[in-house]
Amino acid sequence: MTGDDHNSEGETGPALGVDNPEQLLQQVMDSIPQFIFWKDRNSVYLGGNEKFARAAGVDSPADLIGKDDRDLVWKPEETEWFRTVDRRVMESGKPERNIVEPQLQADGRQAWLRTNKVPIFGNDGEVVGIVGTFEDITDEKVAEQRNRHAQKMEAIGRLAGGMAHDFNNMLGGILGAADLLRADVGEGRGPELLEIILHSAQRAADLTHKMLAFSRRGQMQRTSTDLHTTIGDAASILGRSIDRRIAIELDLAAKRSVVLGDHAELEAAILNLGINARDAIDGAGRIDISTSDVTIEGAGCYQGSFVLAAGEYIELRVRDTGPGVPEAIRERIFEPFFTTKSVGAGTGLGLAAVFGAVSEHGGAVALVGGSGGACFRLLLPITDRPAAVDARRRSPPTEVLGRPRILVVDDEPAIRDIVCLTLDGLGYQTVRARNGVEALEIFAVRPQSFDAVILDVVMPEMGGHDCLRELQRIDPSVRVLMSSGFADDVMIEESDEAVYAFLKKPYHPGELSRTLARVLGKE
Repeated sequence: MTGDDHNSEGETGPALGVDNPEQLLQQVMDSIPQFIFWKDRNSVYLGGNEKFARAAGVDSPADLIGKDDRDLVWKPEETEWFRTVDRRVMESGKPERNIVEPQLQADGRQAWLRTNKVPIFGNDGEVVGIVGTFEDITDEKVAEQRNRHAQKMEAIGRLAGGMAHDFNNMLGGILGAADLLRADVGEGRGPELLEIILHSAQRAADLTHKMLAFSRRGQMQRTSTDLHTTIGDAASILGRSIDRRIAIELDLAAKRSVVLGDHAELEAAILNLGINARDAIDGAGRIDISTSDVTIEGAGCYQGSFVLAAGEYIELRVRDTGPGVPEAIRERIFEPFFTTKSVGAGTGLGLAAVFGAVSEHGGAVALVGGSGGACFRLLLPITDRPAAVDARRRSPPTEVLGRPRILVVDDEPAIRDIVCLTLDGLGYQTVRARNGVEALEIFAVRPQSFDAVILDVVMPEMGGHDCLRELQRIDPSVRVLMSSGFADDVMIEESDEAVYAFLKKPYHPGELSRTLARVLGKE
């Protein structure tokens, strides 16, 4: 190609297929992914690209010319902020970059922007206007907020779990001692006061159970459970316990309803949602409980605090005809101890327990919709296994023969003493150990003399898991009943043949005796 083949100066436009340099500039601006605009010294628009024009609510960049921010779709407070930054940039003659600011879009969506504004200088060096660019960072901002919320919930969960574990140890001693005291209390006010102690301690134990459920440290029995059956059981309980003016309507339309989880935990979650709905309704109303099939195509974040895998889910919705949940508190409703009820009317643990139970089942829960009643949406992964037969019936007590010898290992003195007193009263022989190290020293002397070991999981010096391995090394045939206040530490592998049973603290003496009898009776 020779120099004669080039267009001379002034013919650049036609060679690029445009009529003039201004048209070329506009095409370049329109092809850039950022939003672009420029203004004069009075913050009046001189132009912009097509993306910016659409965001501003006008048909084309030409429609921007001669307007200022007050003529466009922005909120008044946003308009004042934009003009304030304009003045700052033009008065200082210095650019401002990475300004994070909200902006109402023409479609009504509230967006978050990352904006840069740069002064435009005239031939005399004076500022004659500004040029601005911004990008929509709404998704990034939402993800950041969700991550902060998830971290906050996780931190609260760890705190709740630790507190509940310590409370469970204390309550175990109170419940156990009060139960044993029943036989020694005479007439008068003693029996009545003792029942008050037992009732109050049991209520406290129920609260710690809810705290553990929120922190995902409850003991969950994973079996294939028909959620429709669980919903029916919960609805039956609700129907007997709420105002008859409140109707409960079921629409169980999901074709697949079997999930892998704990019937009792799921039933408690549904009951908590139902009670929450009942409390929201003033007088007559309706609670709608429905299910449907849901397919999630790709893994990702759901409602800020859950990451769901791709797959098939059953959706459970619990909707009420109450006033709904105010926007100001929607982000806090799953926090433990947060409640809008009056003092003494609620603990603030109901929805927290729902959050924990659903989390533990690999699902998600969220408050959806706006005013006109609250609607909670739960997603739970389904399983192809057939629903299991309910096997939650307790085994009857077994008579103790031959005074079995039991090693009781627990770092909490009250628990250790109550367990030994209970078992001694039932005809067992007991030996006490304060931790795993002391237990091994005792056990190693005459391992065959012990018929079973009751082993706490969380202890100083040597915890239950390490102690279990050493007990098995000394005597592979050892029988162990493990116990703990929460189950993050105690999800015992089924292949661990030494662990015959698990007891969740706090437990009653009768529950202990039945479980230990079952351990000793196994072949």
